[in-house]
Amino acid sequence: MIEVDHLSKRYLDVQALDDVSFAIEQGDVIGLLGPNGAGKSTLFRIIAGLLKPDKGRVRPTIGGPTNGWPTIGYKPDRLLFPPGMNVQQYLKMIGRLQNMRGSEIRRVMPTIIDQVDLSMVLSRPISQLSKGMRQRLGLAQVMMGDPSLLLLDEPTNGLDPAGQSEIRDIIDQFKAAGKTILISSHQLHEITAICDRVLILSNGRIELQKSVTEALAEKSAVEIHASHDVTDLTAALQTLAPGIEIIENTILLTGEAAIAQRPAVLGLLLNNQYDIVSMEHKRMTLNEVYAEAVQ
Repeated sequence: MIEVDHLSKRYLDVQALDDVSFAIEQGDVIGLLGPNGAGKSTLFRIIAGLLKPDKGRVRPTIGGPTNGWPTIGYKPDRLLFPPGMNVQQYLKMIGRLQNMRGSEIRRVMPTIIDQVDLSMVLSRPISQLSKGMRQRLGLAQVMMGDPSLLLLDEPTNGLDPAGQSEIRDIIDQFKAAGKTILISSHQLHEITAICDRVLILSNGRIELQKSVTEALAEKSAVEIHASHDVTDLTAALQTLAPGIEIIENTILLTGEAAIAQRPAVLGLLLNNQYDIVSMEHKRMTLNEVYAEAVQ
C-alpha cells in the first residue's frame, strides 16, 4: 500500500511531526492514538496529499499489490459542508469532483446512502443535520469513488454512546469489505474492537507501534496462589520460561512466554502436593498501554 518515510513537519516553533516512519499494508486497520497536538491530523493531511512535509515522504510500497498510489478517501476531524445544499445534492457534487460520470453516481449513491443510513434525510438541508448525521455524511463522502485507503480522523467525535456505536458498526462494514483504514480516536475501546494495529504518537514522535494483541499481551500476567510457600520450587519453575516470579505462596507469570507455561506450572504444583487456591489472568487495557506510552 504506502510507506510513511521519516516525515517531519514544523509550524513556527511547534514540531508537529518528528521523523515519523511506518508502513500501511493492504487490508490493515490501524488505530492512530495520541493526545491533542500530537500530530495526528497533520499526518492525515500529509498522507492525503493536502500538506507537504518539511522532510521525508509518503510513497507507494515498492512491489506492493496496489501497483502504485492507492485511491484515498479522507474524513477530517472538522467537517465543513455547504449549508445551502441538501444531502443528495452534496454527494452528487462530490461524485462530479471525483470525475465520476452521472450514470456511475446514480449507480453507487443508493448503496452508499443505505450503508451509512442517510436515506431518511436525503432532501434535508445539511445545515439542519445533527452532528451524528454529519458524521454519517462525512463517511458517505469518503466512500464516493470506492477508495482503497480510508483516512478517518475522529469519526465519532462529539457523539453520544449510541451514535458512537452506530458509526463503529459502519466502520466495521468497511473493514469487512476489505478496506484499508487508518483511524484516529480518543475512544480507546473502539480502537481495541476495530483495529489490528495501534500506533501511538506523542509530541510528534511514534512512541509505540504494535499489533493490538501484542500491545495488550505485553504487560498481561497470570497470578497463581498456592496453598503454602512455593519457594522450594523456585529453580524448577524458573527453568520453564523467563518471566516467572515466586513470592512466598504466589507465582507471577509475566509475558506471553511465561503465560504459555501455565499448564506446566499448575502440573508442577499439583505433582508436589500443592493445592491451587486461586488463579487470575490480569490483562492490560489499551488505556493503560496508551497512558504508559504518552508519559
